[in-house]
Amino acid sequence: MNRIQSYASADIGMGGHMIKNFETIACGWLFSAYNQEKPALGLKNMDNVVLYQNKAEFLKKYHTRSTSPELAKRIAAGQQHVEHNLGWNSIDKSIVGNLRRPEDYPLPLLLWRLFP
Repeated sequence: MNRIQSYASADIGMGGHMIKNFETIACGWLFSAYNQEKPALGLKNMDNVVLYQNKAEFLKKYHTRSTSPELAKRIAAGQQHVEHNLGWNSIDKSIVGNLRRPEDYPLPLLLWRLFP
């Protein structure tokens, strides 16, 4: 596995990416996937991931990245994005940062939570 440099996901119509896809990016592999991207994940087409809509677009982008080693290297650098923004440590910080004390909620919401 340490010789793998790119990965094309076959997950189409799943409504999102599976964890294995982020693992491949975190390994520093150049990741290609059907465009079902959620913008909140921060993945950007031809910047840190290769997204495609159909076979023709996949083949065109595959050729582009195959003939441009610098582009392929830059896209594969999505590893830093995944490690810093989508890793467990950053998700933990995000969750903790978004928690609020009960007194921070508006009174009607508090009453609704107390008396469902």
